[in-house]
Amino acid sequence: MLSRLANHLFWMGRYLERAEYLARYAQVHYYSALDANFLLPKEDVHTSVLKYPGMYDSFTEKYEGFKDRDVLYYLFLDPYNPHSVKHNIQATRYNARCSRDLLLTELWEAINILYHEVNDTVVLDIETFDEVSKSIRSNISIINGYIDNTLIHNEVWAILKAGQHIERAYQVTRILHTKWNEILAGRETEHSLDYENYLCITMLRSAESFDMSRIFFNKVPDTKNALMFLLSNDILPRSVAFNIHELESKIEILQLTKSRVYDDFKFKISRLNSQLHYLVHQDLNESPNNYL
Repeated sequence: MLSRLANHLFWMGRYLERAEYLARYAQVHYYSALDANFLLPKEDVHTSVLKYPGMYDSFTEKYEGFKDRDVLYYLFLDPYNPHSVKHNIQATRYNARCSRDLLLTELWEAINILYHEVNDTVVLDIETFDEVSKSIRSNISIINGYIDNTLIHNEVWAILKAGQHIERAYQVTRILHTKWNEILAGRETEHSLDYENYLCITMLRSAESFDMSRIFFNKVPDTKNALMFLLSNDILPRSVAFNIHELESKIEILQLTKSRVYDDFKFKISRLNSQLHYLVHQDLNESPNNYL
């Protein structure tokens, strides 16, 4: 395979995953905040949603204040924001088009449907945001279904999935880092235990893992158990450990020519995989931020 095509497949997977995580994170935080408005000022919700993808500084340079309409437009539709959902979906389609001959027709059509749906959305406010976000996530789920269930599991699939797994591990780590900082800030200001529980639940929901955590622990986990669940649980498809393990398996499928660069890369993945597999609570006691 040409390296140019491999590059397009890899980034197609990454941009698709970014779009899904940003849409979910925004939706979870806006609607969780409606149930916990006595715990969390609206501006804190805006701040969290903008800091997770690294948009806070660029947003505050462009807008005064935190109006719902401005924040949602910047997150989802702003064509000049290189991190918006719209930009990520456009980049997904561009990379899919550049590797079109390697992809299933139905997969390409599903990507096109998502692309045109987002492009046709001009206005986004708090009333329409939930429907748009759900539609984006639903279309991405269909695309992922075609990727996993219809593509031959060869090097094309392995490269695309490698991009998705490394991006998912990265996005979950960013969620953990963002929420842990908010939890620490809450402890310093002596917020109630309810506030920390709320942040812990939104952290799990942002990674689409809240229900699974309740089943796994037979209760809603505390902060440390939630962190461990999303970091090191190797049977949870949303965890960092699961996705690093899957990344390692996809690299094996590619059967790359042995070289020092490849060996170093493989060593780093295997080492991180082992660290996550043997992670224990004590490893996070000093400072989860350092580990993250």
